Amino acid sequence: MKTLKNLFSYLYVFIIWIILSTMVWNWVFNLATDTSAANKVTVYIESGGVESTGLAVALEKKLVPPLKMVKVHPFSYAMMGSSDLLNADIFIVKESNIEQYKNSFAALESVSGGLSVVSGKFPGDIYFIDGIASGIKVYDGAARSGAALDYVSYDPGEDCYLFFGNGSAHLEDGIALKAALEISELNGGTK
Repeated sequence: MKTLKNLFSYLYVFIIWIILSTMVWNWVFNLATDTSAANKVTVYIESGGVESTGLAVALEKKLVPPLKMVKVHPFSYAMMGSSDLLNADIFIVKESNIEQYKNSFAALESVSGGLSVVSGKFPGDIYFIDGIASGIKVYDGAARSGAALDYVSYDPGEDCYLFFGNGSAHLEDGIALKAALEISELNGGTK
């Protein structure tokens, strides 16, 4: 009985050790498998559900070197302070939440080729923030049609827009634009 009591008296130490060990191994794994921003495209999607791995694999098959990796994540407003999120290349955001995130988006003019190239390649409506063209509709909530439907569970009835991150390493080299085009063309793209 005394041995069992001693064991429970050290239970908090075991719990702390497990938590710290998990955090360290997670950090080591990310360090070993991640690559620099110049070699990856990072996409954050606000939706009810995102099949991150499937979408990342589909995009990796279509993108060309120097890219080595595509990372796709669901996100929430609480994550907006994270450095990965601040340097993200592409965001897909619900129309009702655009104002919350608008400081993280680049104007379409800053994307490789400028607004005329971007608006000519995307069939969706342009979203303006403070009079500046900033996003492209990739999901029509009323019609329930849009981009990457096999990978993203959009909320019915709410439009979603694609934005380029203002901290993206790929605004000028065209890689963010190419990735956005690939997303828009998955499942037939927007209609």
